Amino acid sequence: MWNSANYGALKTCLMNYDPIQLSSIASGVQGWKIMQDNYFLPDVPRNLWQKRPKIPRIMGTTKDEWAYYEIDSMNSGKTNFTDYSKKYFEAELELFASIIFGGQLQTSINIFEHMFVPPGTADDDHLAWLKATVDVFSAAAFSSGISKDIEFYLRNNNSDVYVYEFTWPGVVANKCKVKACEIPGWNPVVHASETKYVFMEESAWLSVNVSSTDYAMADFFGEAWTNFAKFGRPTLNDTWSPTTEIDVTKTEYLEIGQNMGMRVGYRTNQRIAWNAIVPSLVGVLPPEMPDYNNGSHVEGPTSGPTSVQPTQPGTEPIKNQGSTPPSSAINQRITGLLGNVLLIFSIIAALFGSTNTF
Repeated sequence: MWNSANYGALKTCLMNYDPIQLSSIASGVQGWKIMQDNYFLPDVPRNLWQKRPKIPRIMGTTKDEWAYYEIDSMNSGKTNFTDYSKKYFEAELELFASIIFGGQLQTSINIFEHMFVPPGTADDDHLAWLKATVDVFSAAAFSSGISKDIEFYLRNNNSDVYVYEFTWPGVVANKCKVKACEIPGWNPVVHASETKYVFMEESAWLSVNVSSTDYAMADFFGEAWTNFAKFGRPTLNDTWSPTTEIDVTKTEYLEIGQNMGMRVGYRTNQRIAWNAIVPSLVGVLPPEMPDYNNGSHVEGPTSGPTSVQPTQPGTEPIKNQGSTPPSSAINQRITGLLGNVLLIFSIIAALFGSTNTF
């Protein structure tokens, strides 16, 4: 039985499993689940931060993280630019985020529309709704978690936390492969764009007309990351200064792009949306729950609770509520994005975000 605290047979099975087959599970629909196991992850991050070592950290995001997935969908023909609309935006939130919002779904959608969609935007303004989709999900899957991580390090008096936002949409990191995603007025800086300048992926550089700014970016990343590895700080003249402010309007960060320099207010709107408003509606994530799955509580139930009571009074339990997408385009899109999205939201549920750290 799973709750017998006897894992000998399971260990034998896993030790004899072919590593290639075992690692391939990560590319499935849901991938590997993040769980509190009392070994690798003994607690949730908001309780563990005080035990973290005070070591130098570089943390950051690209300007349009989630655009990677929207472009991937357009590249594959699952969606078109003309699919993006108010209806599409709301359906995507309902489909992918209802597990978090529960009974507060419509309230959350209304808030996001007021925060991320310009006033007076037409329901069929495709570019505006595409940008809003990218902003909301960039926050959900990336910047909300990274900013919480930054906060944890600062609260622990780590004075060597260096934060960046990469804003250069160079051809080296351009993910668009078809005309469908060559959209006037939209030149996103997608997830992992900066890695093209850190690791100098040959195929990315040899297949495009490289600009002088691309070379400047490569020089900067090469020098900064080398300095960080050798000295624990990315610049020796302090042009990239460490972050000291937890306040969302004052958090310092380096903009890495054509107009490089220190800025204040790292991802302010996105942090307010996901790290302040969402918890006020549905409770703090992840909730405090006993761990029944590692043998430390063998008397635990054979199945987990069907809903989690939020920590704040007056809100409804978080439940997994399904939804019916309103168009065939969204149905097609599910096939291509479901694996990515379920994995990302599994991470959100476990860690309230994922991070790009170096």
